[in-house]
Amino acid sequence: MVRELRFLVPLENENRWTDLLAVLIATDPVPAARPLRLGNITGRQVTVAREVRAGAGERVDLEIFVDGRLRTVLEAKVLSGLGPSQLARYGTAYPGAGTYLVVHPARLVIDPGAGSDWRAISWEVLLAPFTRSPNPWVAETSAAWLDHLSTVLPNVNAHTRWNRLRPGDSIPLVMRARMSWVYSRLKPPAPLVADFMASGGSQAWVARIQMPAPQRDTWSPPRSRTPRRAPGRHGSNRTPRTR
Repeated sequence: MVRELRFLVPLENENRWTDLLAVLIATDPVPAARPLRLGNITGRQVTVAREVRAGAGERVDLEIFVDGRLRTVLEAKVLSGLGPSQLARYGTAYPGAGTYLVVHPARLVIDPGAGSDWRAISWEVLLAPFTRSPNPWVAETSAAWLDHLSTVLPNVNAHTRWNRLRPGDSIPLVMRARMSWVYSRLKPPAPLVADFMASGGSQAWVARIQMPAPQRDTWSPPRSRTPRRAPGRHGSNRTPRTR
């Protein structure tokens, strides 16, 4: 039985998380075919590439190929957020994939943004199918990974008592988990939209509700169809001068 996965995938090292995910996919890709949107891969060759440079020096975390064709591009997040235009740059550098995914802990939401080609998926949703793998190592490792994930992050919800947090919990991380919980429950009515973002240098995370900017009004009043009389001696619009 696999135990203490915290030594293999520490919370602070996203590269280790991505490395282990690549090994699980390479060992038994079938369980994750659906969350990774690989389609029917029975009898087909699935390969994984890590941090292959493309574009202007970009390096996305994972590329997944089916029979040599790029099917899914994946960017992994644990504690870090998104860099400026990071997903847009990666999408340009790695064109032609059927699916673009950014994976994050369920308690630390990453929002790709409205209109993005990228879709967010939690580590929990991605790892769960691996626990049913016929490969014992894959099944036990993914189960231990989920157990590690359930205990290593603050569990913040509507019933949290702030004076009962675990000693040693990072306050910024607790507050981010709290805002993630709030954001995940926001269901604003149309046309309002919600998003979740890091607030600049303060390292705080903010859930926002916004009204999209209205489209520019191109309406102009109709022209009058009454013909205008040409100015002249008779019918002039000028006021006659009195003597």
